[in-house]
Amino acid sequence: MHTEHFEEDSVIMKVGKHGTSIAKLSSSDPDNDPMVFDIEGDEGRSFFYVNAYSGVVTVRRNLDREVFGTAMGSPVSAVVANMVMEKSEERTIPSLITQPSVWYRYMDDRRMQKEKLLRMQKDAKKLLRMQKDAKKLLRMQKEKLLRMQKDAKKFLIMQKDAEGEVAKNAEGCEEKDAKKLLRMQKDAKKLLRMQKEKLLRMQKDAKKLLRMQGEKLLRMQKDAKKLLRMQGEKLLRMQKDAKKLLRMQKDAEGEDAKKLLRMRKDAKKLLRMQKDAKKLLRMQKDAKKLLRMQKEKLLRMQKDAKKLLRMQKDAEGEKDAKKLLRMQKDAKKLPRMQKDAKKLLRMQKDAKKLLRMQKEKLLRMQKDAKKLLRMQKEKLLRMQKDAKKLLRMQKDADRETKEAISVTFSVSDGTSTIPASVTIQVTDVNDNSPTFVGLPYQKDLPEDTAVGTTLFTVRAIDPDQGTGGSVLFSLQPLSDFFRLDGARGHVTLAQTLDFENTEVHQLRINATDQDLRSPLSTITTLLISVLDVQDTEPTFLGLPYGTSIPENSPKGTSILTVRAKDQDKGNPRGIKFSIVSGNTNGILAVDATSGLISVVGSLDRENPFYSAGFTLTVRATEVESNGALSSIFVDTTFTVVVEDVNDNSPTFNHSEYTMEVPEISQVGFALPLFIQVVDHDQNLADNAAFSLQLAGDNAKDFLVIPGAARGKADVSFRVAMPLDFETVPYYDFMIYANETLGTHVGSARVRITLLNENDNRPIFNLPLYNTSIAENATIGTSIIRVQATDGDAGIFGKVTYYFTEDSDRFEMDSKTGAVYVTALLDHESTPRFTLTLLARDGGGAETTGRLRINVLDINDNIPRFPRDSYAGTVRENDHSHTTIARIRAADEDSPPNNQITYQITKSEFSDYFSVDHTDGYGVVTLARELDYEHVPGGLIELTITATDGGHPPLSSSTSVFVEVFDENDNLPTFDHSSYLIAVPEDIMAGATVLYVNATDADASVEYGQPSVIHLLEGSSQFRINPRSGEISSTGLLDRELSSQYILIIRAVDGGVGLNQKTGIATVNITLLDVNDNAPEWKDEPYIVNVVENTPGGTDIFTVKASDPDLAENGTLSYSIVPDNPFYSIHSTLGRIRTTGAQLDREHADPATRMAMHLIIISASDRGNPLRQAIRSATVTVKLRDVNDNEPSFIGLPYETWVQEGIPANLSVFQVMAEDPDEGINGAVQYSLHSMIPQPHFTLERKMGDVISLVQLDREMVSIYWLTVAASDGGTPGLTATVTLTIYVEDVNDEVPTFRPSSHSIMLHESVPRDSVIVHLNCSDADAGLNAELSYFITDGNQDGKFSVGFRDGVVRTVVGLDRETQASYSLTIEAIDNGPAGSRKTGTATIRIQVLDINDNRPEFLENSYEVSIMENITTSTFIVQVKAVDADEGTNGEVWYRIVSGNDDHAFDVDVTTGQVQRGPTALDREKTAKRVLHIEAFNNDSARLSSIVRVAVLVEDVNDEHPRFSQSEYVRKDLRETAGVGTSVISVQATDTDLGPGGSLRYAIEDGVQDAVFDIDEGTGLILTAAPLDFELRSEHTLIVSATDSAPPYHKATCTVLVVLRNELDEDLIFTKPSYNAAVAENGLPDMLVTSVKAVSGDSLAFVEYAFHPDTISQALDQFAVNNITCSSAI
Repeated sequence: MHTEHFEEDSVIMKVGKHGTSIAKLSSSDPDNDPMVFDIEGDEGRSFFYVNAYSGVVTVRRNLDREVFGTAMGSPVSAVVANMVMEKSEERTIPSLITQPSVWYRYMDDRRMQKEKLLRMQKDAKKLLRMQKDAKKLLRMQKEKLLRMQKDAKKFLIMQKDAEGEVAKNAEGCEEKDAKKLLRMQKDAKKLLRMQKEKLLRMQKDAKKLLRMQGEKLLRMQKDAKKLLRMQGEKLLRMQKDAKKLLRMQKDAEGEDAKKLLRMRKDAKKLLRMQKDAKKLLRMQKDAKKLLRMQKEKLLRMQKDAKKLLRMQKDAEGEKDAKKLLRMQKDAKKLPRMQKDAKKLLRMQKDAKKLLRMQKEKLLRMQKDAKKLLRMQKEKLLRMQKDAKKLLRMQKDADRETKEAISVTFSVSDGTSTIPASVTIQVTDVNDNSPTFVGLPYQKDLPEDTAVGTTLFTVRAIDPDQGTGGSVLFSLQPLSDFFRLDGARGHVTLAQTLDFENTEVHQLRINATDQDLRSPLSTITTLLISVLDVQDTEPTFLGLPYGTSIPENSPKGTSILTVRAKDQDKGNPRGIKFSIVSGNTNGILAVDATSGLISVVGSLDRENPFYSAGFTLTVRATEVESNGALSSIFVDTTFTVVVEDVNDNSPTFNHSEYTMEVPEISQVGFALPLFIQVVDHDQNLADNAAFSLQLAGDNAKDFLVIPGAARGKADVSFRVAMPLDFETVPYYDFMIYANETLGTHVGSARVRITLLNENDNRPIFNLPLYNTSIAENATIGTSIIRVQATDGDAGIFGKVTYYFTEDSDRFEMDSKTGAVYVTALLDHESTPRFTLTLLARDGGGAETTGRLRINVLDINDNIPRFPRDSYAGTVRENDHSHTTIARIRAADEDSPPNNQITYQITKSEFSDYFSVDHTDGYGVVTLARELDYEHVPGGLIELTITATDGGHPPLSSSTSVFVEVFDENDNLPTFDHSSYLIAVPEDIMAGATVLYVNATDADASVEYGQPSVIHLLEGSSQFRINPRSGEISSTGLLDRELSSQYILIIRAVDGGVGLNQKTGIATVNITLLDVNDNAPEWKDEPYIVNVVENTPGGTDIFTVKASDPDLAENGTLSYSIVPDNPFYSIHSTLGRIRTTGAQLDREHADPATRMAMHLIIISASDRGNPLRQAIRSATVTVKLRDVNDNEPSFIGLPYETWVQEGIPANLSVFQVMAEDPDEGINGAVQYSLHSMIPQPHFTLERKMGDVISLVQLDREMVSIYWLTVAASDGGTPGLTATVTLTIYVEDVNDEVPTFRPSSHSIMLHESVPRDSVIVHLNCSDADAGLNAELSYFITDGNQDGKFSVGFRDGVVRTVVGLDRETQASYSLTIEAIDNGPAGSRKTGTATIRIQVLDINDNRPEFLENSYEVSIMENITTSTFIVQVKAVDADEGTNGEVWYRIVSGNDDHAFDVDVTTGQVQRGPTALDREKTAKRVLHIEAFNNDSARLSSIVRVAVLVEDVNDEHPRFSQSEYVRKDLRETAGVGTSVISVQATDTDLGPGGSLRYAIEDGVQDAVFDIDEGTGLILTAAPLDFELRSEHTLIVSATDSAPPYHKATCTVLVVLRNELDEDLIFTKPSYNAAVAENGLPDMLVTSVKAVSGDSLAFVEYAFHPDTISQALDQFAVNNITCSSAI
């Protein structure tokens, strides 16, 4: 803002009536900016008003030319010349502020604010001056304290000097001088004690004062903080009101911009006032800090005083008399120090007074601030009302429809009309909610969509401008699966979808604009349907699997059926099964389609391959549409257990166990034996269960663990009873393992030998040995013998003795246990010894014991005093039995040797004292009174002897010094009992007035003449020298204050308190007068009330001045200076009266009004020289008013807008009326004359606040008309009335209401998607956006089956329903209005949906398959098994019928169509033809849908013995059986079969005929025929046998066959040569091949053929020379 220049320096205007335009101002601005005009100066504003924008000057009040023109010359020109122009802070200036009353009130408010701020600044300056005065006072206190510290230091220096002199003089002192010094020391101590007491009292007073000051300061601080907090709260409220007004200004779309700028400036001024208040708070903090510094200074002074006391205590031990005298002289300075302390207290009182004044100033400033804040608030309210009245639209403007409005208006005075036009720019407000584009939002999404994929983009538009048109998106509530880009509206996938878990996702998307004050939002729904893909592997049903089969199960036995299905719900595939692993040797097989697992091989649990069973892994693979296996599969692993048969006995790993065990093995000790028992039967069944038992002598001493086991067990022995080698050295017993169910038993022998151990410890005969010995026993003295015993024999029973720790006084014989003294004993040092004994046997076992040796005392110590001497004090007149001293001697012996008695053995004053024995002390007491004058030097020495109770007794002595103190018994006396003297009042300060003197008859230093000091009482204007008695003035004297002084002077000796003696005299001092005083006014201020138009000559008031001087010096004369035409004064009496000039309270001339209200009076005396009053007196005349003006309302018309829902007793408007009369004539009170339509308001009589009596409800009453009256307090009173219109604005206080609030609906589960269920009816009694409703499903729709229209409230289905999944729904629907964020209301409705059934489910069997076993000979209609299927549908849709669809071609089975019971049909069963029948039974409905399911029923036909054995052939032939075959040779095996099972199919073979000579035998189990005796072809060449085969179950069927056995002849007879020997001769020249001889052998076998050869033992030379024909056996060369 800056000031521009007028085109003319001054404007001459003609005077007119109220409201007359008298001039138009103009200005040139180089920037061509619009101008704002204002009048500076209160006087100008009181008479004129200038339009802030047009510059037109109008008359505010009627002017009187004679009065106005003659009094001021030409004031109009001067006033108008002071007008200034201010450049607008904004470019848009409204042209509608044309009401003078509005602008005039606004400028008056600004002027009052400036005046208040100036007053606050002045008060702040006064507070600063007060702080400076407080600092000055603190500085003076500090100087006083420094002076006191200097005096203390000087006193300490004097003490040190006295110490030096004492040290010099003490060298030649005799004993009497020493005693005299002691007395002087006592006197000094007494004086120091007095000083200390006085200082302590001063400290207490200072602390009390500081505490009081601190409490006052705390209270002041609390009050100031409370006031500042209240001010801050009011300022915050005003700021809120100002901000609210600014918002109203913005909503008014540019109206009255300049006035609002002024209001902003006022708000800134309010902020500056806040800063001033904060500055005031800082000033208070500074004052607090200053007081804290004062407190710290006083604390430091206290510390210095304490330090001085400590230094005085250190001086107590000095012995110099001269030093003590100087100390007494210095102590006499204490009265002066006390005076200084009193001055300090006075200064503290002044500071307290100053603080009180500061507090009063603060309170006044706070009151002014409160008043100013209240006035500002009232003005702001009026300005708000005025702003509302400036311009009102006939209908709501809409920027989105029309951004500018052209308004044409005219101004007419009745004779002429001036047209004008203005263009109003409609500024934007946030009144449009965002609108979604492209609704409805739906999206189909495959479940394998990648995370991060952008799925959808939502769009919303908002026609508002700026932040109100900027839209951000959000999810409400947030979703774990989706993310929404708040700015761009992109919906992206945040988590992998799963069709099987959730088929539909409903996202609530909120579009919110970015307006900072009242953002608007819209919510819609994005429906995302998840599409199924083949991404889920199959899953097995009925997990986990597991079963067991006996090891003798035949081939074809069914074990279990596995089932699986595809988890993809959209288009599930078929499943095929296979065994992946665990099928050892291919024993098991699985049906690829049904999943039935059966046995296809032979089982034997004892075979290691099958003993652990089978851990099968079965795979379920999805089948593609073309029948090929897909790559998607799932495996499951389970165990098939092979059940065992009991055929094994328990077996120990050894037949005999032997070991050695120490006898000290504890009960529970496990013997280190490895014993294992195994039963090879299955250990999970009772076949392998067995119990373990011990049998034999003393077997009870051991425990076998475990007592029972199964399969395989590690057996351990534990000691059950304590073992003792001496009792039982050897154990021999049996352990048995008995099967629980069978009769099998296993056993083993156990042999245990005990080892002898050292298991007994030595034991002392006594746990504690107690003995005594005198302390003077000699070395080697035997004290006691200890003994311990050990039950062991040999080396284990031999005991030796020791001490656990070496003793320096005693020793022990290790063999005998005797204890001896090895060193001298002393009862006083150690009265008792406690030793630990140790007994150890030959095995190292030890035991401890205790030995207590008591050392007996003898009297060998004398009593001893801890000190060489004792001291005590007593006064000369003390009564007897006064305790002087407590002494004590100690004797180290024990009772009774240490019992001590005391007595006085040497002293000339022994008759005056006695000593008693009390609590172990010798108490020295006074026996009779002492006389100080008879005691030399005041010191007595007593000798005290202490004697013990021993035999013989021993004693010792000590000295007790008793100091006797003197008493004060003489008074100090003055030379005269009274003194008279006269002095002029203008003598110099410090002038000597009189000398006085007093004497004391006491001779001692403490109480005698040296101790006398002089004191003065009666006036602080005089002082006396404590030593010389000189009386002098302390300052200037003033007779007018006191013309005579009567002083009381005292002389006091060195006594303390009641013991102090005092002499008294009086001094009468008379002052002579001089003319040294000027007149002074009395009873100011002078204020008088005078009724206007009072006649002349009326006495109205008398002023009074005083002069304390005498005679002419005090005679006064009065006058009015300057002369006042309205009043006169009597020169001697000071009486004021009217002159006859008319008194007019409403006079227009300010100077004249001032002369009427102010009278300036001067006063002087008649002395020589003449003295005049320093200042003139002012008489303020208050002219009393007459009631001649009626109240007038301000700021008409009265209209206001109030939000509904505000609480009762709240001010909604304030009417204001003004009355120019004074006092009660101008005091306006308000009242209500009528209220339409309801009496819902009351009116505060004084302030005009319209207060609501009830909580307003727009829905009940939307507008009120109130007739308000304003009446003054005059007689008779005057009244004015006005109508106040109150519009109730809507707030969002009504809750949306559903009608009805509950719906019950029935739907068939086949209802299609997007079907309408119900139209909801909901309403909101509010108006506008508050009544606009949005609908949401908040509960019961977790799976997203339903939706509700965001605006229309129509509930629809989103996806298909399934009654079998969920038969009913309870949906909670919420309707939310579109009120402001944070205050939206919600209504709730409940929709209960019952889903009706249709036949859409096939029956499902409760079991995947059924297996049952039956006997093959059961009769017709025998019950076999019942299958059960259930249908999830209801009623007839859920009925199930049964029929056999396959596997019953021969009609061997029937099924009940309704119950599912399977029974035997008309055809008999034959296990031998079909041992297992597999039926497929269908469960179906009875409707045309033919929904069905099929289950597999396996019927195992069990055998009965109804078949005969049959040999594979009727005749069996065995040819060529060697006759030499040995016994047991297999001949031939016959085989018969029996198609029965079990015993009925188990055959036994036997030879019925042909077993002559028992040559053959047959194995009855296998049919193998064996030789039972040697065969002989020569005896019988063939055998014919009749063999039978018989089954093992009744009726025992038999079959026979024939067996022909043909023998083969063999050379089984011996060869015999015809000669026992043959001899031949050969010539040496015989030729080769020449026959030498022939031999022959013969046999009994008819088929024998003989071959010949040389025997192997023939010598090699013969073999080389001869050969033999192998047939003819001819020998040749």
